Amino acid sequence: MVSLDCRVNRGYLRADRKNTVFISAEVGGAKAPREAGPLDICLAIDCSRSMWGKKLKMAKEAAAGVVDKLRPTDYISLVRFATKAKVVMPRRRVESREEIKRRIGKMGLGLGTALYDGIRLAYGELAEATGRGEVHASRIVILTDGEPTEGPKDERSFASLCRDIRSRGISMTAVGIGKDYKEDLLIGIARVSDGRWCHVRNPDELPRVFEDVLNDMKSVEVVRPTLQAQLMTGAELTNVYRVGEMVTEITDYQREDGKYVIPLEDVRAGSASKIVFKIHIPPNPEGKLRIAKLAVSAPGTELTKDIAVESTQDQSRWGVETDPYPRALLTLAEATVVARQAVSDPTQVGRAQELMETVMRDPAAATEVRKDPSLMGIGSTVLRVTETVAKGRLTEDDKKRLKQDTTVIRK
Repeated sequence: MVSLDCRVNRGYLRADRKNTVFISAEVGGAKAPREAGPLDICLAIDCSRSMWGKKLKMAKEAAAGVVDKLRPTDYISLVRFATKAKVVMPRRRVESREEIKRRIGKMGLGLGTALYDGIRLAYGELAEATGRGEVHASRIVILTDGEPTEGPKDERSFASLCRDIRSRGISMTAVGIGKDYKEDLLIGIARVSDGRWCHVRNPDELPRVFEDVLNDMKSVEVVRPTLQAQLMTGAELTNVYRVGEMVTEITDYQREDGKYVIPLEDVRAGSASKIVFKIHIPPNPEGKLRIAKLAVSAPGTELTKDIAVESTQDQSRWGVETDPYPRALLTLAEATVVARQAVSDPTQVGRAQELMETVMRDPAAATEVRKDPSLMGIGSTVLRVTETVAKGRLTEDDKKRLKQDTTVIRK
């Protein structure tokens, strides 16, 4: 069962003046997962020369572990990529585990890293079945230890491909191992596909990472939902952030039939994802106002909430922020994104710290942060990361670890 909880920071607006409000929308699933329908997973594994030794060995072991945990009704496909990408095993049911493991074991090393083509072939394995509605959840797991050397290498090309992938209800888990891969590219892949990014320092972690992916797929309740925001005439939506499995700024929302359409993560049992944004509202006379109608929409799911406030000349009302939580959430989300940018560009440290001070020096906002353990965790992470960056001398592994800390919410 999907839930939608909305909060607005101001219940009263100043009449005949422009106003800005902050709105948060929390989309949650059931408390406990139900028995999932068929799962469809494609494992796309980097077999370039740099994967030699323990990396490839543990990647194969992690893939075999996924096979052991899938059900006979589930589907799996395998792609390897080096100088060229190849479908090692087309999509099939998990009916002969030993045959699938044999295919995994035979994956050998090549030279380059055709990451784009690896993703493209994985997409081809899942797209048709997803379009027919045969499966409960579809996921591409991409594992790489280096930057792409073959085919498209720019982030724009990857974003375009991943946007197409997500439009078919498929999300991606982008796993980077070691210190030589391009983490910003993998973060972008995960963000655009509404998926996840995972930084792996030690190959021994791979079996656990792959198992986590499978458990996550089993918890999915609603695939490819959107949040639709229909605003009052003249109002404008800005500064959209998502605080869920990843903390990201959303810039690719669309305008359709007078509504803003914001992509959401898949709804999972036992967890919630928050969208927070600003609305700039034009001057209005005194009276009740419906400033927005929010709706969570997906196949088989439609939830709506009206956001209403009152326009008044009474300063004792419009001068008070009735619920600072949405404003605190947006400021912390922005601070997190800026702190992540600061890992590569230390000149952003000051801006991230200023955003944190904006919240913590405001008694009402600071109280909201202290009441919410997840907000406390986000704030503590921003402070720790910015302090570490300010000290300087970061290794490549340090940078990836700090970006992971400011990207992925720890449960």
